Amino acid sequence: MSEELSVQPTAIAALRRQIVSRDATADAILLPLRALQRLGSTSADLRVHIERIRAANDVTTDDENIELNCLLALDIIAGSLHRDSLRWDAAETARIYLPKAVQPESMSRGLVTALKPSDMLPPRSTFEVTDADRTQIVERIMTRLSSFEIEPQRADFYRVPKAGMTTRPAALLAPEDRVIFEALALEINFELERNLPEAVIWPRSTGAVVPHSTFAALPKAWHDAYVIVADIESFYECVDHTLLVGFVSSELGKRTNYLKALESFLDATMSSRTGLPQGPSASDVFASAYLLPVDSVLVNQTWSFARYADDFLIGADSVVNGRRKIESLEGILREVGLRLNVSKTKVMRRETYLANLDKPSQQVERLRKEIQDLTQARLRSSEDESDVAKILEEAGVDEQILWDLFYNQTTTLDEVLEEVGDLFQPPLVDSYAEYFTRVARSLRGERLPDDMLGTERDLRECLVILAGANRSVNLGLVDEVLKWFPRLAQHASAYLRSIAGDKGHSVSRILTRWLDPPADTDWVTAWLCNVAEVCPDLISKRLQGVMIKLVRDEDVGLLTRAGAARALAAGRKLDEASFDELLRTSTAAIRSEMILAALADPERYPSARVAVE
Repeated sequence: MSEELSVQPTAIAALRRQIVSRDATADAILLPLRALQRLGSTSADLRVHIERIRAANDVTTDDENIELNCLLALDIIAGSLHRDSLRWDAAETARIYLPKAVQPESMSRGLVTALKPSDMLPPRSTFEVTDADRTQIVERIMTRLSSFEIEPQRADFYRVPKAGMTTRPAALLAPEDRVIFEALALEINFELERNLPEAVIWPRSTGAVVPHSTFAALPKAWHDAYVIVADIESFYECVDHTLLVGFVSSELGKRTNYLKALESFLDATMSSRTGLPQGPSASDVFASAYLLPVDSVLVNQTWSFARYADDFLIGADSVVNGRRKIESLEGILREVGLRLNVSKTKVMRRETYLANLDKPSQQVERLRKEIQDLTQARLRSSEDESDVAKILEEAGVDEQILWDLFYNQTTTLDEVLEEVGDLFQPPLVDSYAEYFTRVARSLRGERLPDDMLGTERDLRECLVILAGANRSVNLGLVDEVLKWFPRLAQHASAYLRSIAGDKGHSVSRILTRWLDPPADTDWVTAWLCNVAEVCPDLISKRLQGVMIKLVRDEDVGLLTRAGAARALAAGRKLDEASFDELLRTSTAAIRSEMILAALADPERYPSARVAVE
């Protein structure tokens, strides 16, 4: 017999004693009801207990006091009393079931991952977790869980630009919630790995990231004449929590306590019945679990297929067969509340698909040609024409590196800058600067290109090349590019950091102009604060005053306030009063980000506030 079942009769007896008592108060009746709730009784279960007492009273003493106490208990169960009532919302349900679902071993294994910065937001310093820290944090959270003290909080959501002026929500969880979420994911890791078909390349339960290029090359081994390329629209935002726990139950064998804990945790943190928090790695695990039934259907249909996150590759023997398979996939996805992204779904000849793997896209080729033409024109105007052939051979970074950075996104900006630094020949860099200047001036005159997405990719590459070469351009043009393409804020930040040594005064002025007052979305201005965080010598007296004002202004976005505080700390200019005001007025998620940043570099932060929450 479980401990819960052995304790439940005692709690029922305590409830009965309070109901029949002549001096029972709402508080006294609430206590055994709450105990039964935390032992797993539902609202219906509790009402049954009370109705049994009422029925027994009707056929025996017909005591009016017992009847009134029963009615009071029913009001408490229904939540009719504002103060002395039971709650049945998602956060309260999670508070009850998380202690039954989360194991300390999973929490300990997931702790380091849980405390890492989100890769969707401007970075902060990483707090190195020692074994002593790990033990202390896990013990503290487990103690609070077992005492029903932890109630999941609604995540912070920050809009991150996507293509076409749209956005997606990056989520930051409260500190204890992010640790619990990783632990919940680790609880299904083993069974998920066993159930995922070989056709699923990533995400797998182990969390190992396989290059997208490996996935893209799989049709080389297929014998189908055509390849279907498909993508799920807004996948993470559309995951239904009830369906997810159903799949976790049917496919992975998890039982009631875990399922209720997971569903209520997601309902509470997302403040919705749908969606996975984008940013935490645990979401990748649950996203893959959500698609298990889809994977299973495709395997049973014996299609040639592969899946990488929400991207599909499927073989077809003709265009008609391809269209039919797309219709079939749409129907399978519709059953789980998903749909295909129309703009990214197509059927193409296998030969065409494979040929595109071995060469850059048309946009990349076009930019290569533009840069080569500009470089050649510059060389022809010089006295030394003997270098033309050599420089044209070196005209650009290795195609695979650019492909991985801009399209597959399997390498980071900093890795590319480090790897290709020796390729930047002056005439080539000048050509990139000229191309960037020409496009930015067209934008300034509102002469917009027909292909805005292609232009964004071109400008992104220009910023990478110019950053690697520390090549200055008119910073007013960087302004213009950011206005039209906010998704380039990360790359613009890297560029401004690269030229800060030579153009510090100009960079400081552009930061001041963007931040006083904040001239764009919270995410964009936070990336501009990151320039000063990495290069604190940029913080002039005026910029310092602007940033202090940002940190203290509750009307400013929290990402920007936190970024400004970290920049001031990097320059040893963060005063205790400003830091205290930020922590006092922030959400739990941002507060924990600042505490972790302070713990990673405590000498730069006001010591009075550096403590683990």
